[in-house]
Amino acid sequence: MELAVSPEWKRQFDDIVVQLRDPFKLRLAVIGLVCLIGFGLIYRPFNNNLSTLRQDLAKAQTREALIDHVEKLRAARSKILKVFPEKGDVNFWTEYFLSGIRESGVQLRALETKVRPQKAGKLQGLYLEIEADGSYESLHKFVAWIEQSPYFTRIVHLRFKARDARIETRITAAVMAEQEQKHGS
Repeated sequence: MELAVSPEWKRQFDDIVVQLRDPFKLRLAVIGLVCLIGFGLIYRPFNNNLSTLRQDLAKAQTREALIDHVEKLRAARSKILKVFPEKGDVNFWTEYFLSGIRESGVQLRALETKVRPQKAGKLQGLYLEIEADGSYESLHKFVAWIEQSPYFTRIVHLRFKARDARIETRITAAVMAEQEQKHGS
């Protein structure tokens, strides 16, 4: 029983068999066949798995970067919260600056608080305008007390005027205070 193969195809097959009798050409054909089988049976199925794994790896790396970023933000937040008092309303800051005035030995002439429009979360800017008299040493001690405070306090404006044996000063200090609750109907 003979298959219905055209004589042209049979002749081409016989030519290929004659060519493969050469050992060098046979080796090349076997290497090509092994590569073709390896590509078809190994690389192609694993290529889909590799692309899925690459996508999962990229997602995991992105998630890890986001987690790292959130951890750094939380650490920065806790570090920043340490420079703000727990209950830092206007009364706290007034009392706090009055204690610094008492410690440094300057004489208070006026203390005025002004709420600023700057807001950061539940905090808002607050300026304390302080007018005081004292010697150079006591004023230096007071200014150093403000600048070296464990809380976030900064001197915005500082003006001195000499009067006889004392110095008059006007200091504007900036702090962040809790926003006052508006009581409405």
